[in-house]
Amino acid sequence: MHHPLAVMLLYLLDTASGSAILMNQWRPALAVTCDPRSFIRQNEGTMNCMYLNSDGHKAIGVGFKLESPGAREAVTEVGADFNNIITGAATQQGQTCNCQNVTCLANNQVDALFAASLYEAENTIISTVGYIGDMCCQVQNAVTDMAYDLGPSEFTTSLKWFSYFLGQINFQAATDDLLVTAYCNSAKTQARCRRDEAYIRAGCPCSSTPRPQTCPATKACCNSDNTCCTEAYTMREQYQKNVTISWCCPLTGASCCGTFCCSTKFPVCCTDGSGNCCPAKTTCRGGRCYSNKTWQLHKAMHGKTIYF
Repeated sequence: MHHPLAVMLLYLLDTASGSAILMNQWRPALAVTCDPRSFIRQNEGTMNCMYLNSDGHKAIGVGFKLESPGAREAVTEVGADFNNIITGAATQQGQTCNCQNVTCLANNQVDALFAASLYEAENTIISTVGYIGDMCCQVQNAVTDMAYDLGPSEFTTSLKWFSYFLGQINFQAATDDLLVTAYCNSAKTQARCRRDEAYIRAGCPCSSTPRPQTCPATKACCNSDNTCCTEAYTMREQYQKNVTISWCCPLTGASCCGTFCCSTKFPVCCTDGSGNCCPAKTTCRGGRCYSNKTWQLHKAMHGKTIYF
């Protein structure tokens, strides 16, 4: 069975001429208007010969990882000799390749491997980050760059909460979490992660997303019939950080009660841990609602709770 990278190359290569076809032709719908290629090339550089990347692993082209699953098959698919490349001498990253002494790829082979890896990265974020296809290009491109750098497995496992918050179109919560991950604090990846983080933190106009309401306290977006609420929260990754995040209460004109919210008919928050809401002009004690004047017992309603 072919590895997905090699399968993608079967589409990306014109078997008659061996040249890479237009990369946009087989890219996901995500990238129809956004093109992260120059963004990724700027971070990765381009080398037609084998070199050691920042992690000390063998790479070629635009950061194509030669030791990753499917690499041998993919390199062979573009018509190159994988063994000659992988066993040859490594050129220092950023230096000019001496193709008389080491095996080099042709530009069309580099482009084909780049296209396949890019397709893989974009499919990773499509399947991991909700609404990513509806976000502006600066965010899409930055997240694609991160997935390209980390690879599908590492992106999915190590940036799980970042992906969740971003999928909620909560740019500040996503980047607050990202900044305490190992990816943004490793000496080898910190600079790249923080460059991408700045683009994501700037966010997109909420009006251009499926959640058009802007939460004024933080860079987050909610549905037009929601209420923007805030809550103190601790991001727990490699490090911990206490932050204030916005969340969307699925009620219009609601009372925000920290981790839950109350409707206009039951606007009084019970702060006793019950998560209940009481009618106006009542006091909540022990999860029960009492009239302010007569202490008559009134019906309580359970609030809408935030879930992480």
